[in-house]
Amino acid sequence: MHGAVFSFYGGLGILFGPLLRCDTAFEPEAAPNKDRGNAMGHNYAKPLTSGQKIERLLSRIPPSWVIKLERQTGTAAWRALAHAPDTDGAWSDEHMDPADALEDTWRRNRTVIV
Repeated sequence: MHGAVFSFYGGLGILFGPLLRCDTAFEPEAAPNKDRGNAMGHNYAKPLTSGQKIERLLSRIPPSWVIKLERQTGTAAWRALAHAPDTDGAWSDEHMDPADALEDTWRRNRTVIV
């Protein structure tokens, strides 16, 4: 006996199944991988690294803005300041990740019209 295996996404196989190329021999679906542990599924995005987050923020902050990033003396905490020229901006709270500090000050001060 010969069967057919169709590859399709969602409900498209119902509509276009007969038009898709099929294999001549029936092949059962692959068994699900049970050794995945706590791995995220294929449709979840990886969280950004600190460096990637800083790059993203720097691409959004206008080039004319002042940016200061400071590590607090004697601690691992960071704080940041980003503001438009000729304005006083608000410093971020202390964060363990410099990218979080930069994002905090960006959110506080981006409502200023440049």
